[in-house]
Amino acid sequence: MKFRFFLFVLFISLNSCVISKHKTIDYSVLLNNKSTFTLAEDKDDQIGTLRDLRQMLIDAGLNYTSLNNAENAIKNRIVNQENNLDKELERAFNIKDINSVFQIILNYQMVRGFDKSNHILYKEFYYIIKDLNTGKVIHYGKITNSTKNSKSVLKSLVMKIKSKISN
Repeated sequence: MKFRFFLFVLFISLNSCVISKHKTIDYSVLLNNKSTFTLAEDKDDQIGTLRDLRQMLIDAGLNYTSLNNAENAIKNRIVNQENNLDKELERAFNIKDINSVFQIILNYQMVRGFDKSNHILYKEFYYIIKDLNTGKVIHYGKITNSTKNSKSVLKSLVMKIKSKISN
């Protein structure tokens, strides 16, 4: 009887497991309390992933600005100098530190169907965090075969980002 119970628990565990991988590529770039985040797309997708992630970033206390604002600020900045223009750009484009702006790029595939709470499920979910000043990818990750709903996956991404932030 105990063996059957063990097999049942093992079967359930394997079917509901989340295979996730999170990797830091560039350890020289640090996320900090002044980092600003943006999403690769300003338009929302049909299921609300970008809208939900944007709101979760803000609710978690992370600074967020639109992609257009981030690109305009970086395009007009003066590299490697502290100056008043950069401070004005930061204020105008809702950026805390123009040297610390990061883009989150998502790629995901949905499962056809919903969980018990009518939330969408992702079959595969990939993300990249790129430094907009250098264009280098600094973090990436994936979550596959998840039984977590879309909001849970996005929340775990926000928590992963918060865990990378140094003071």
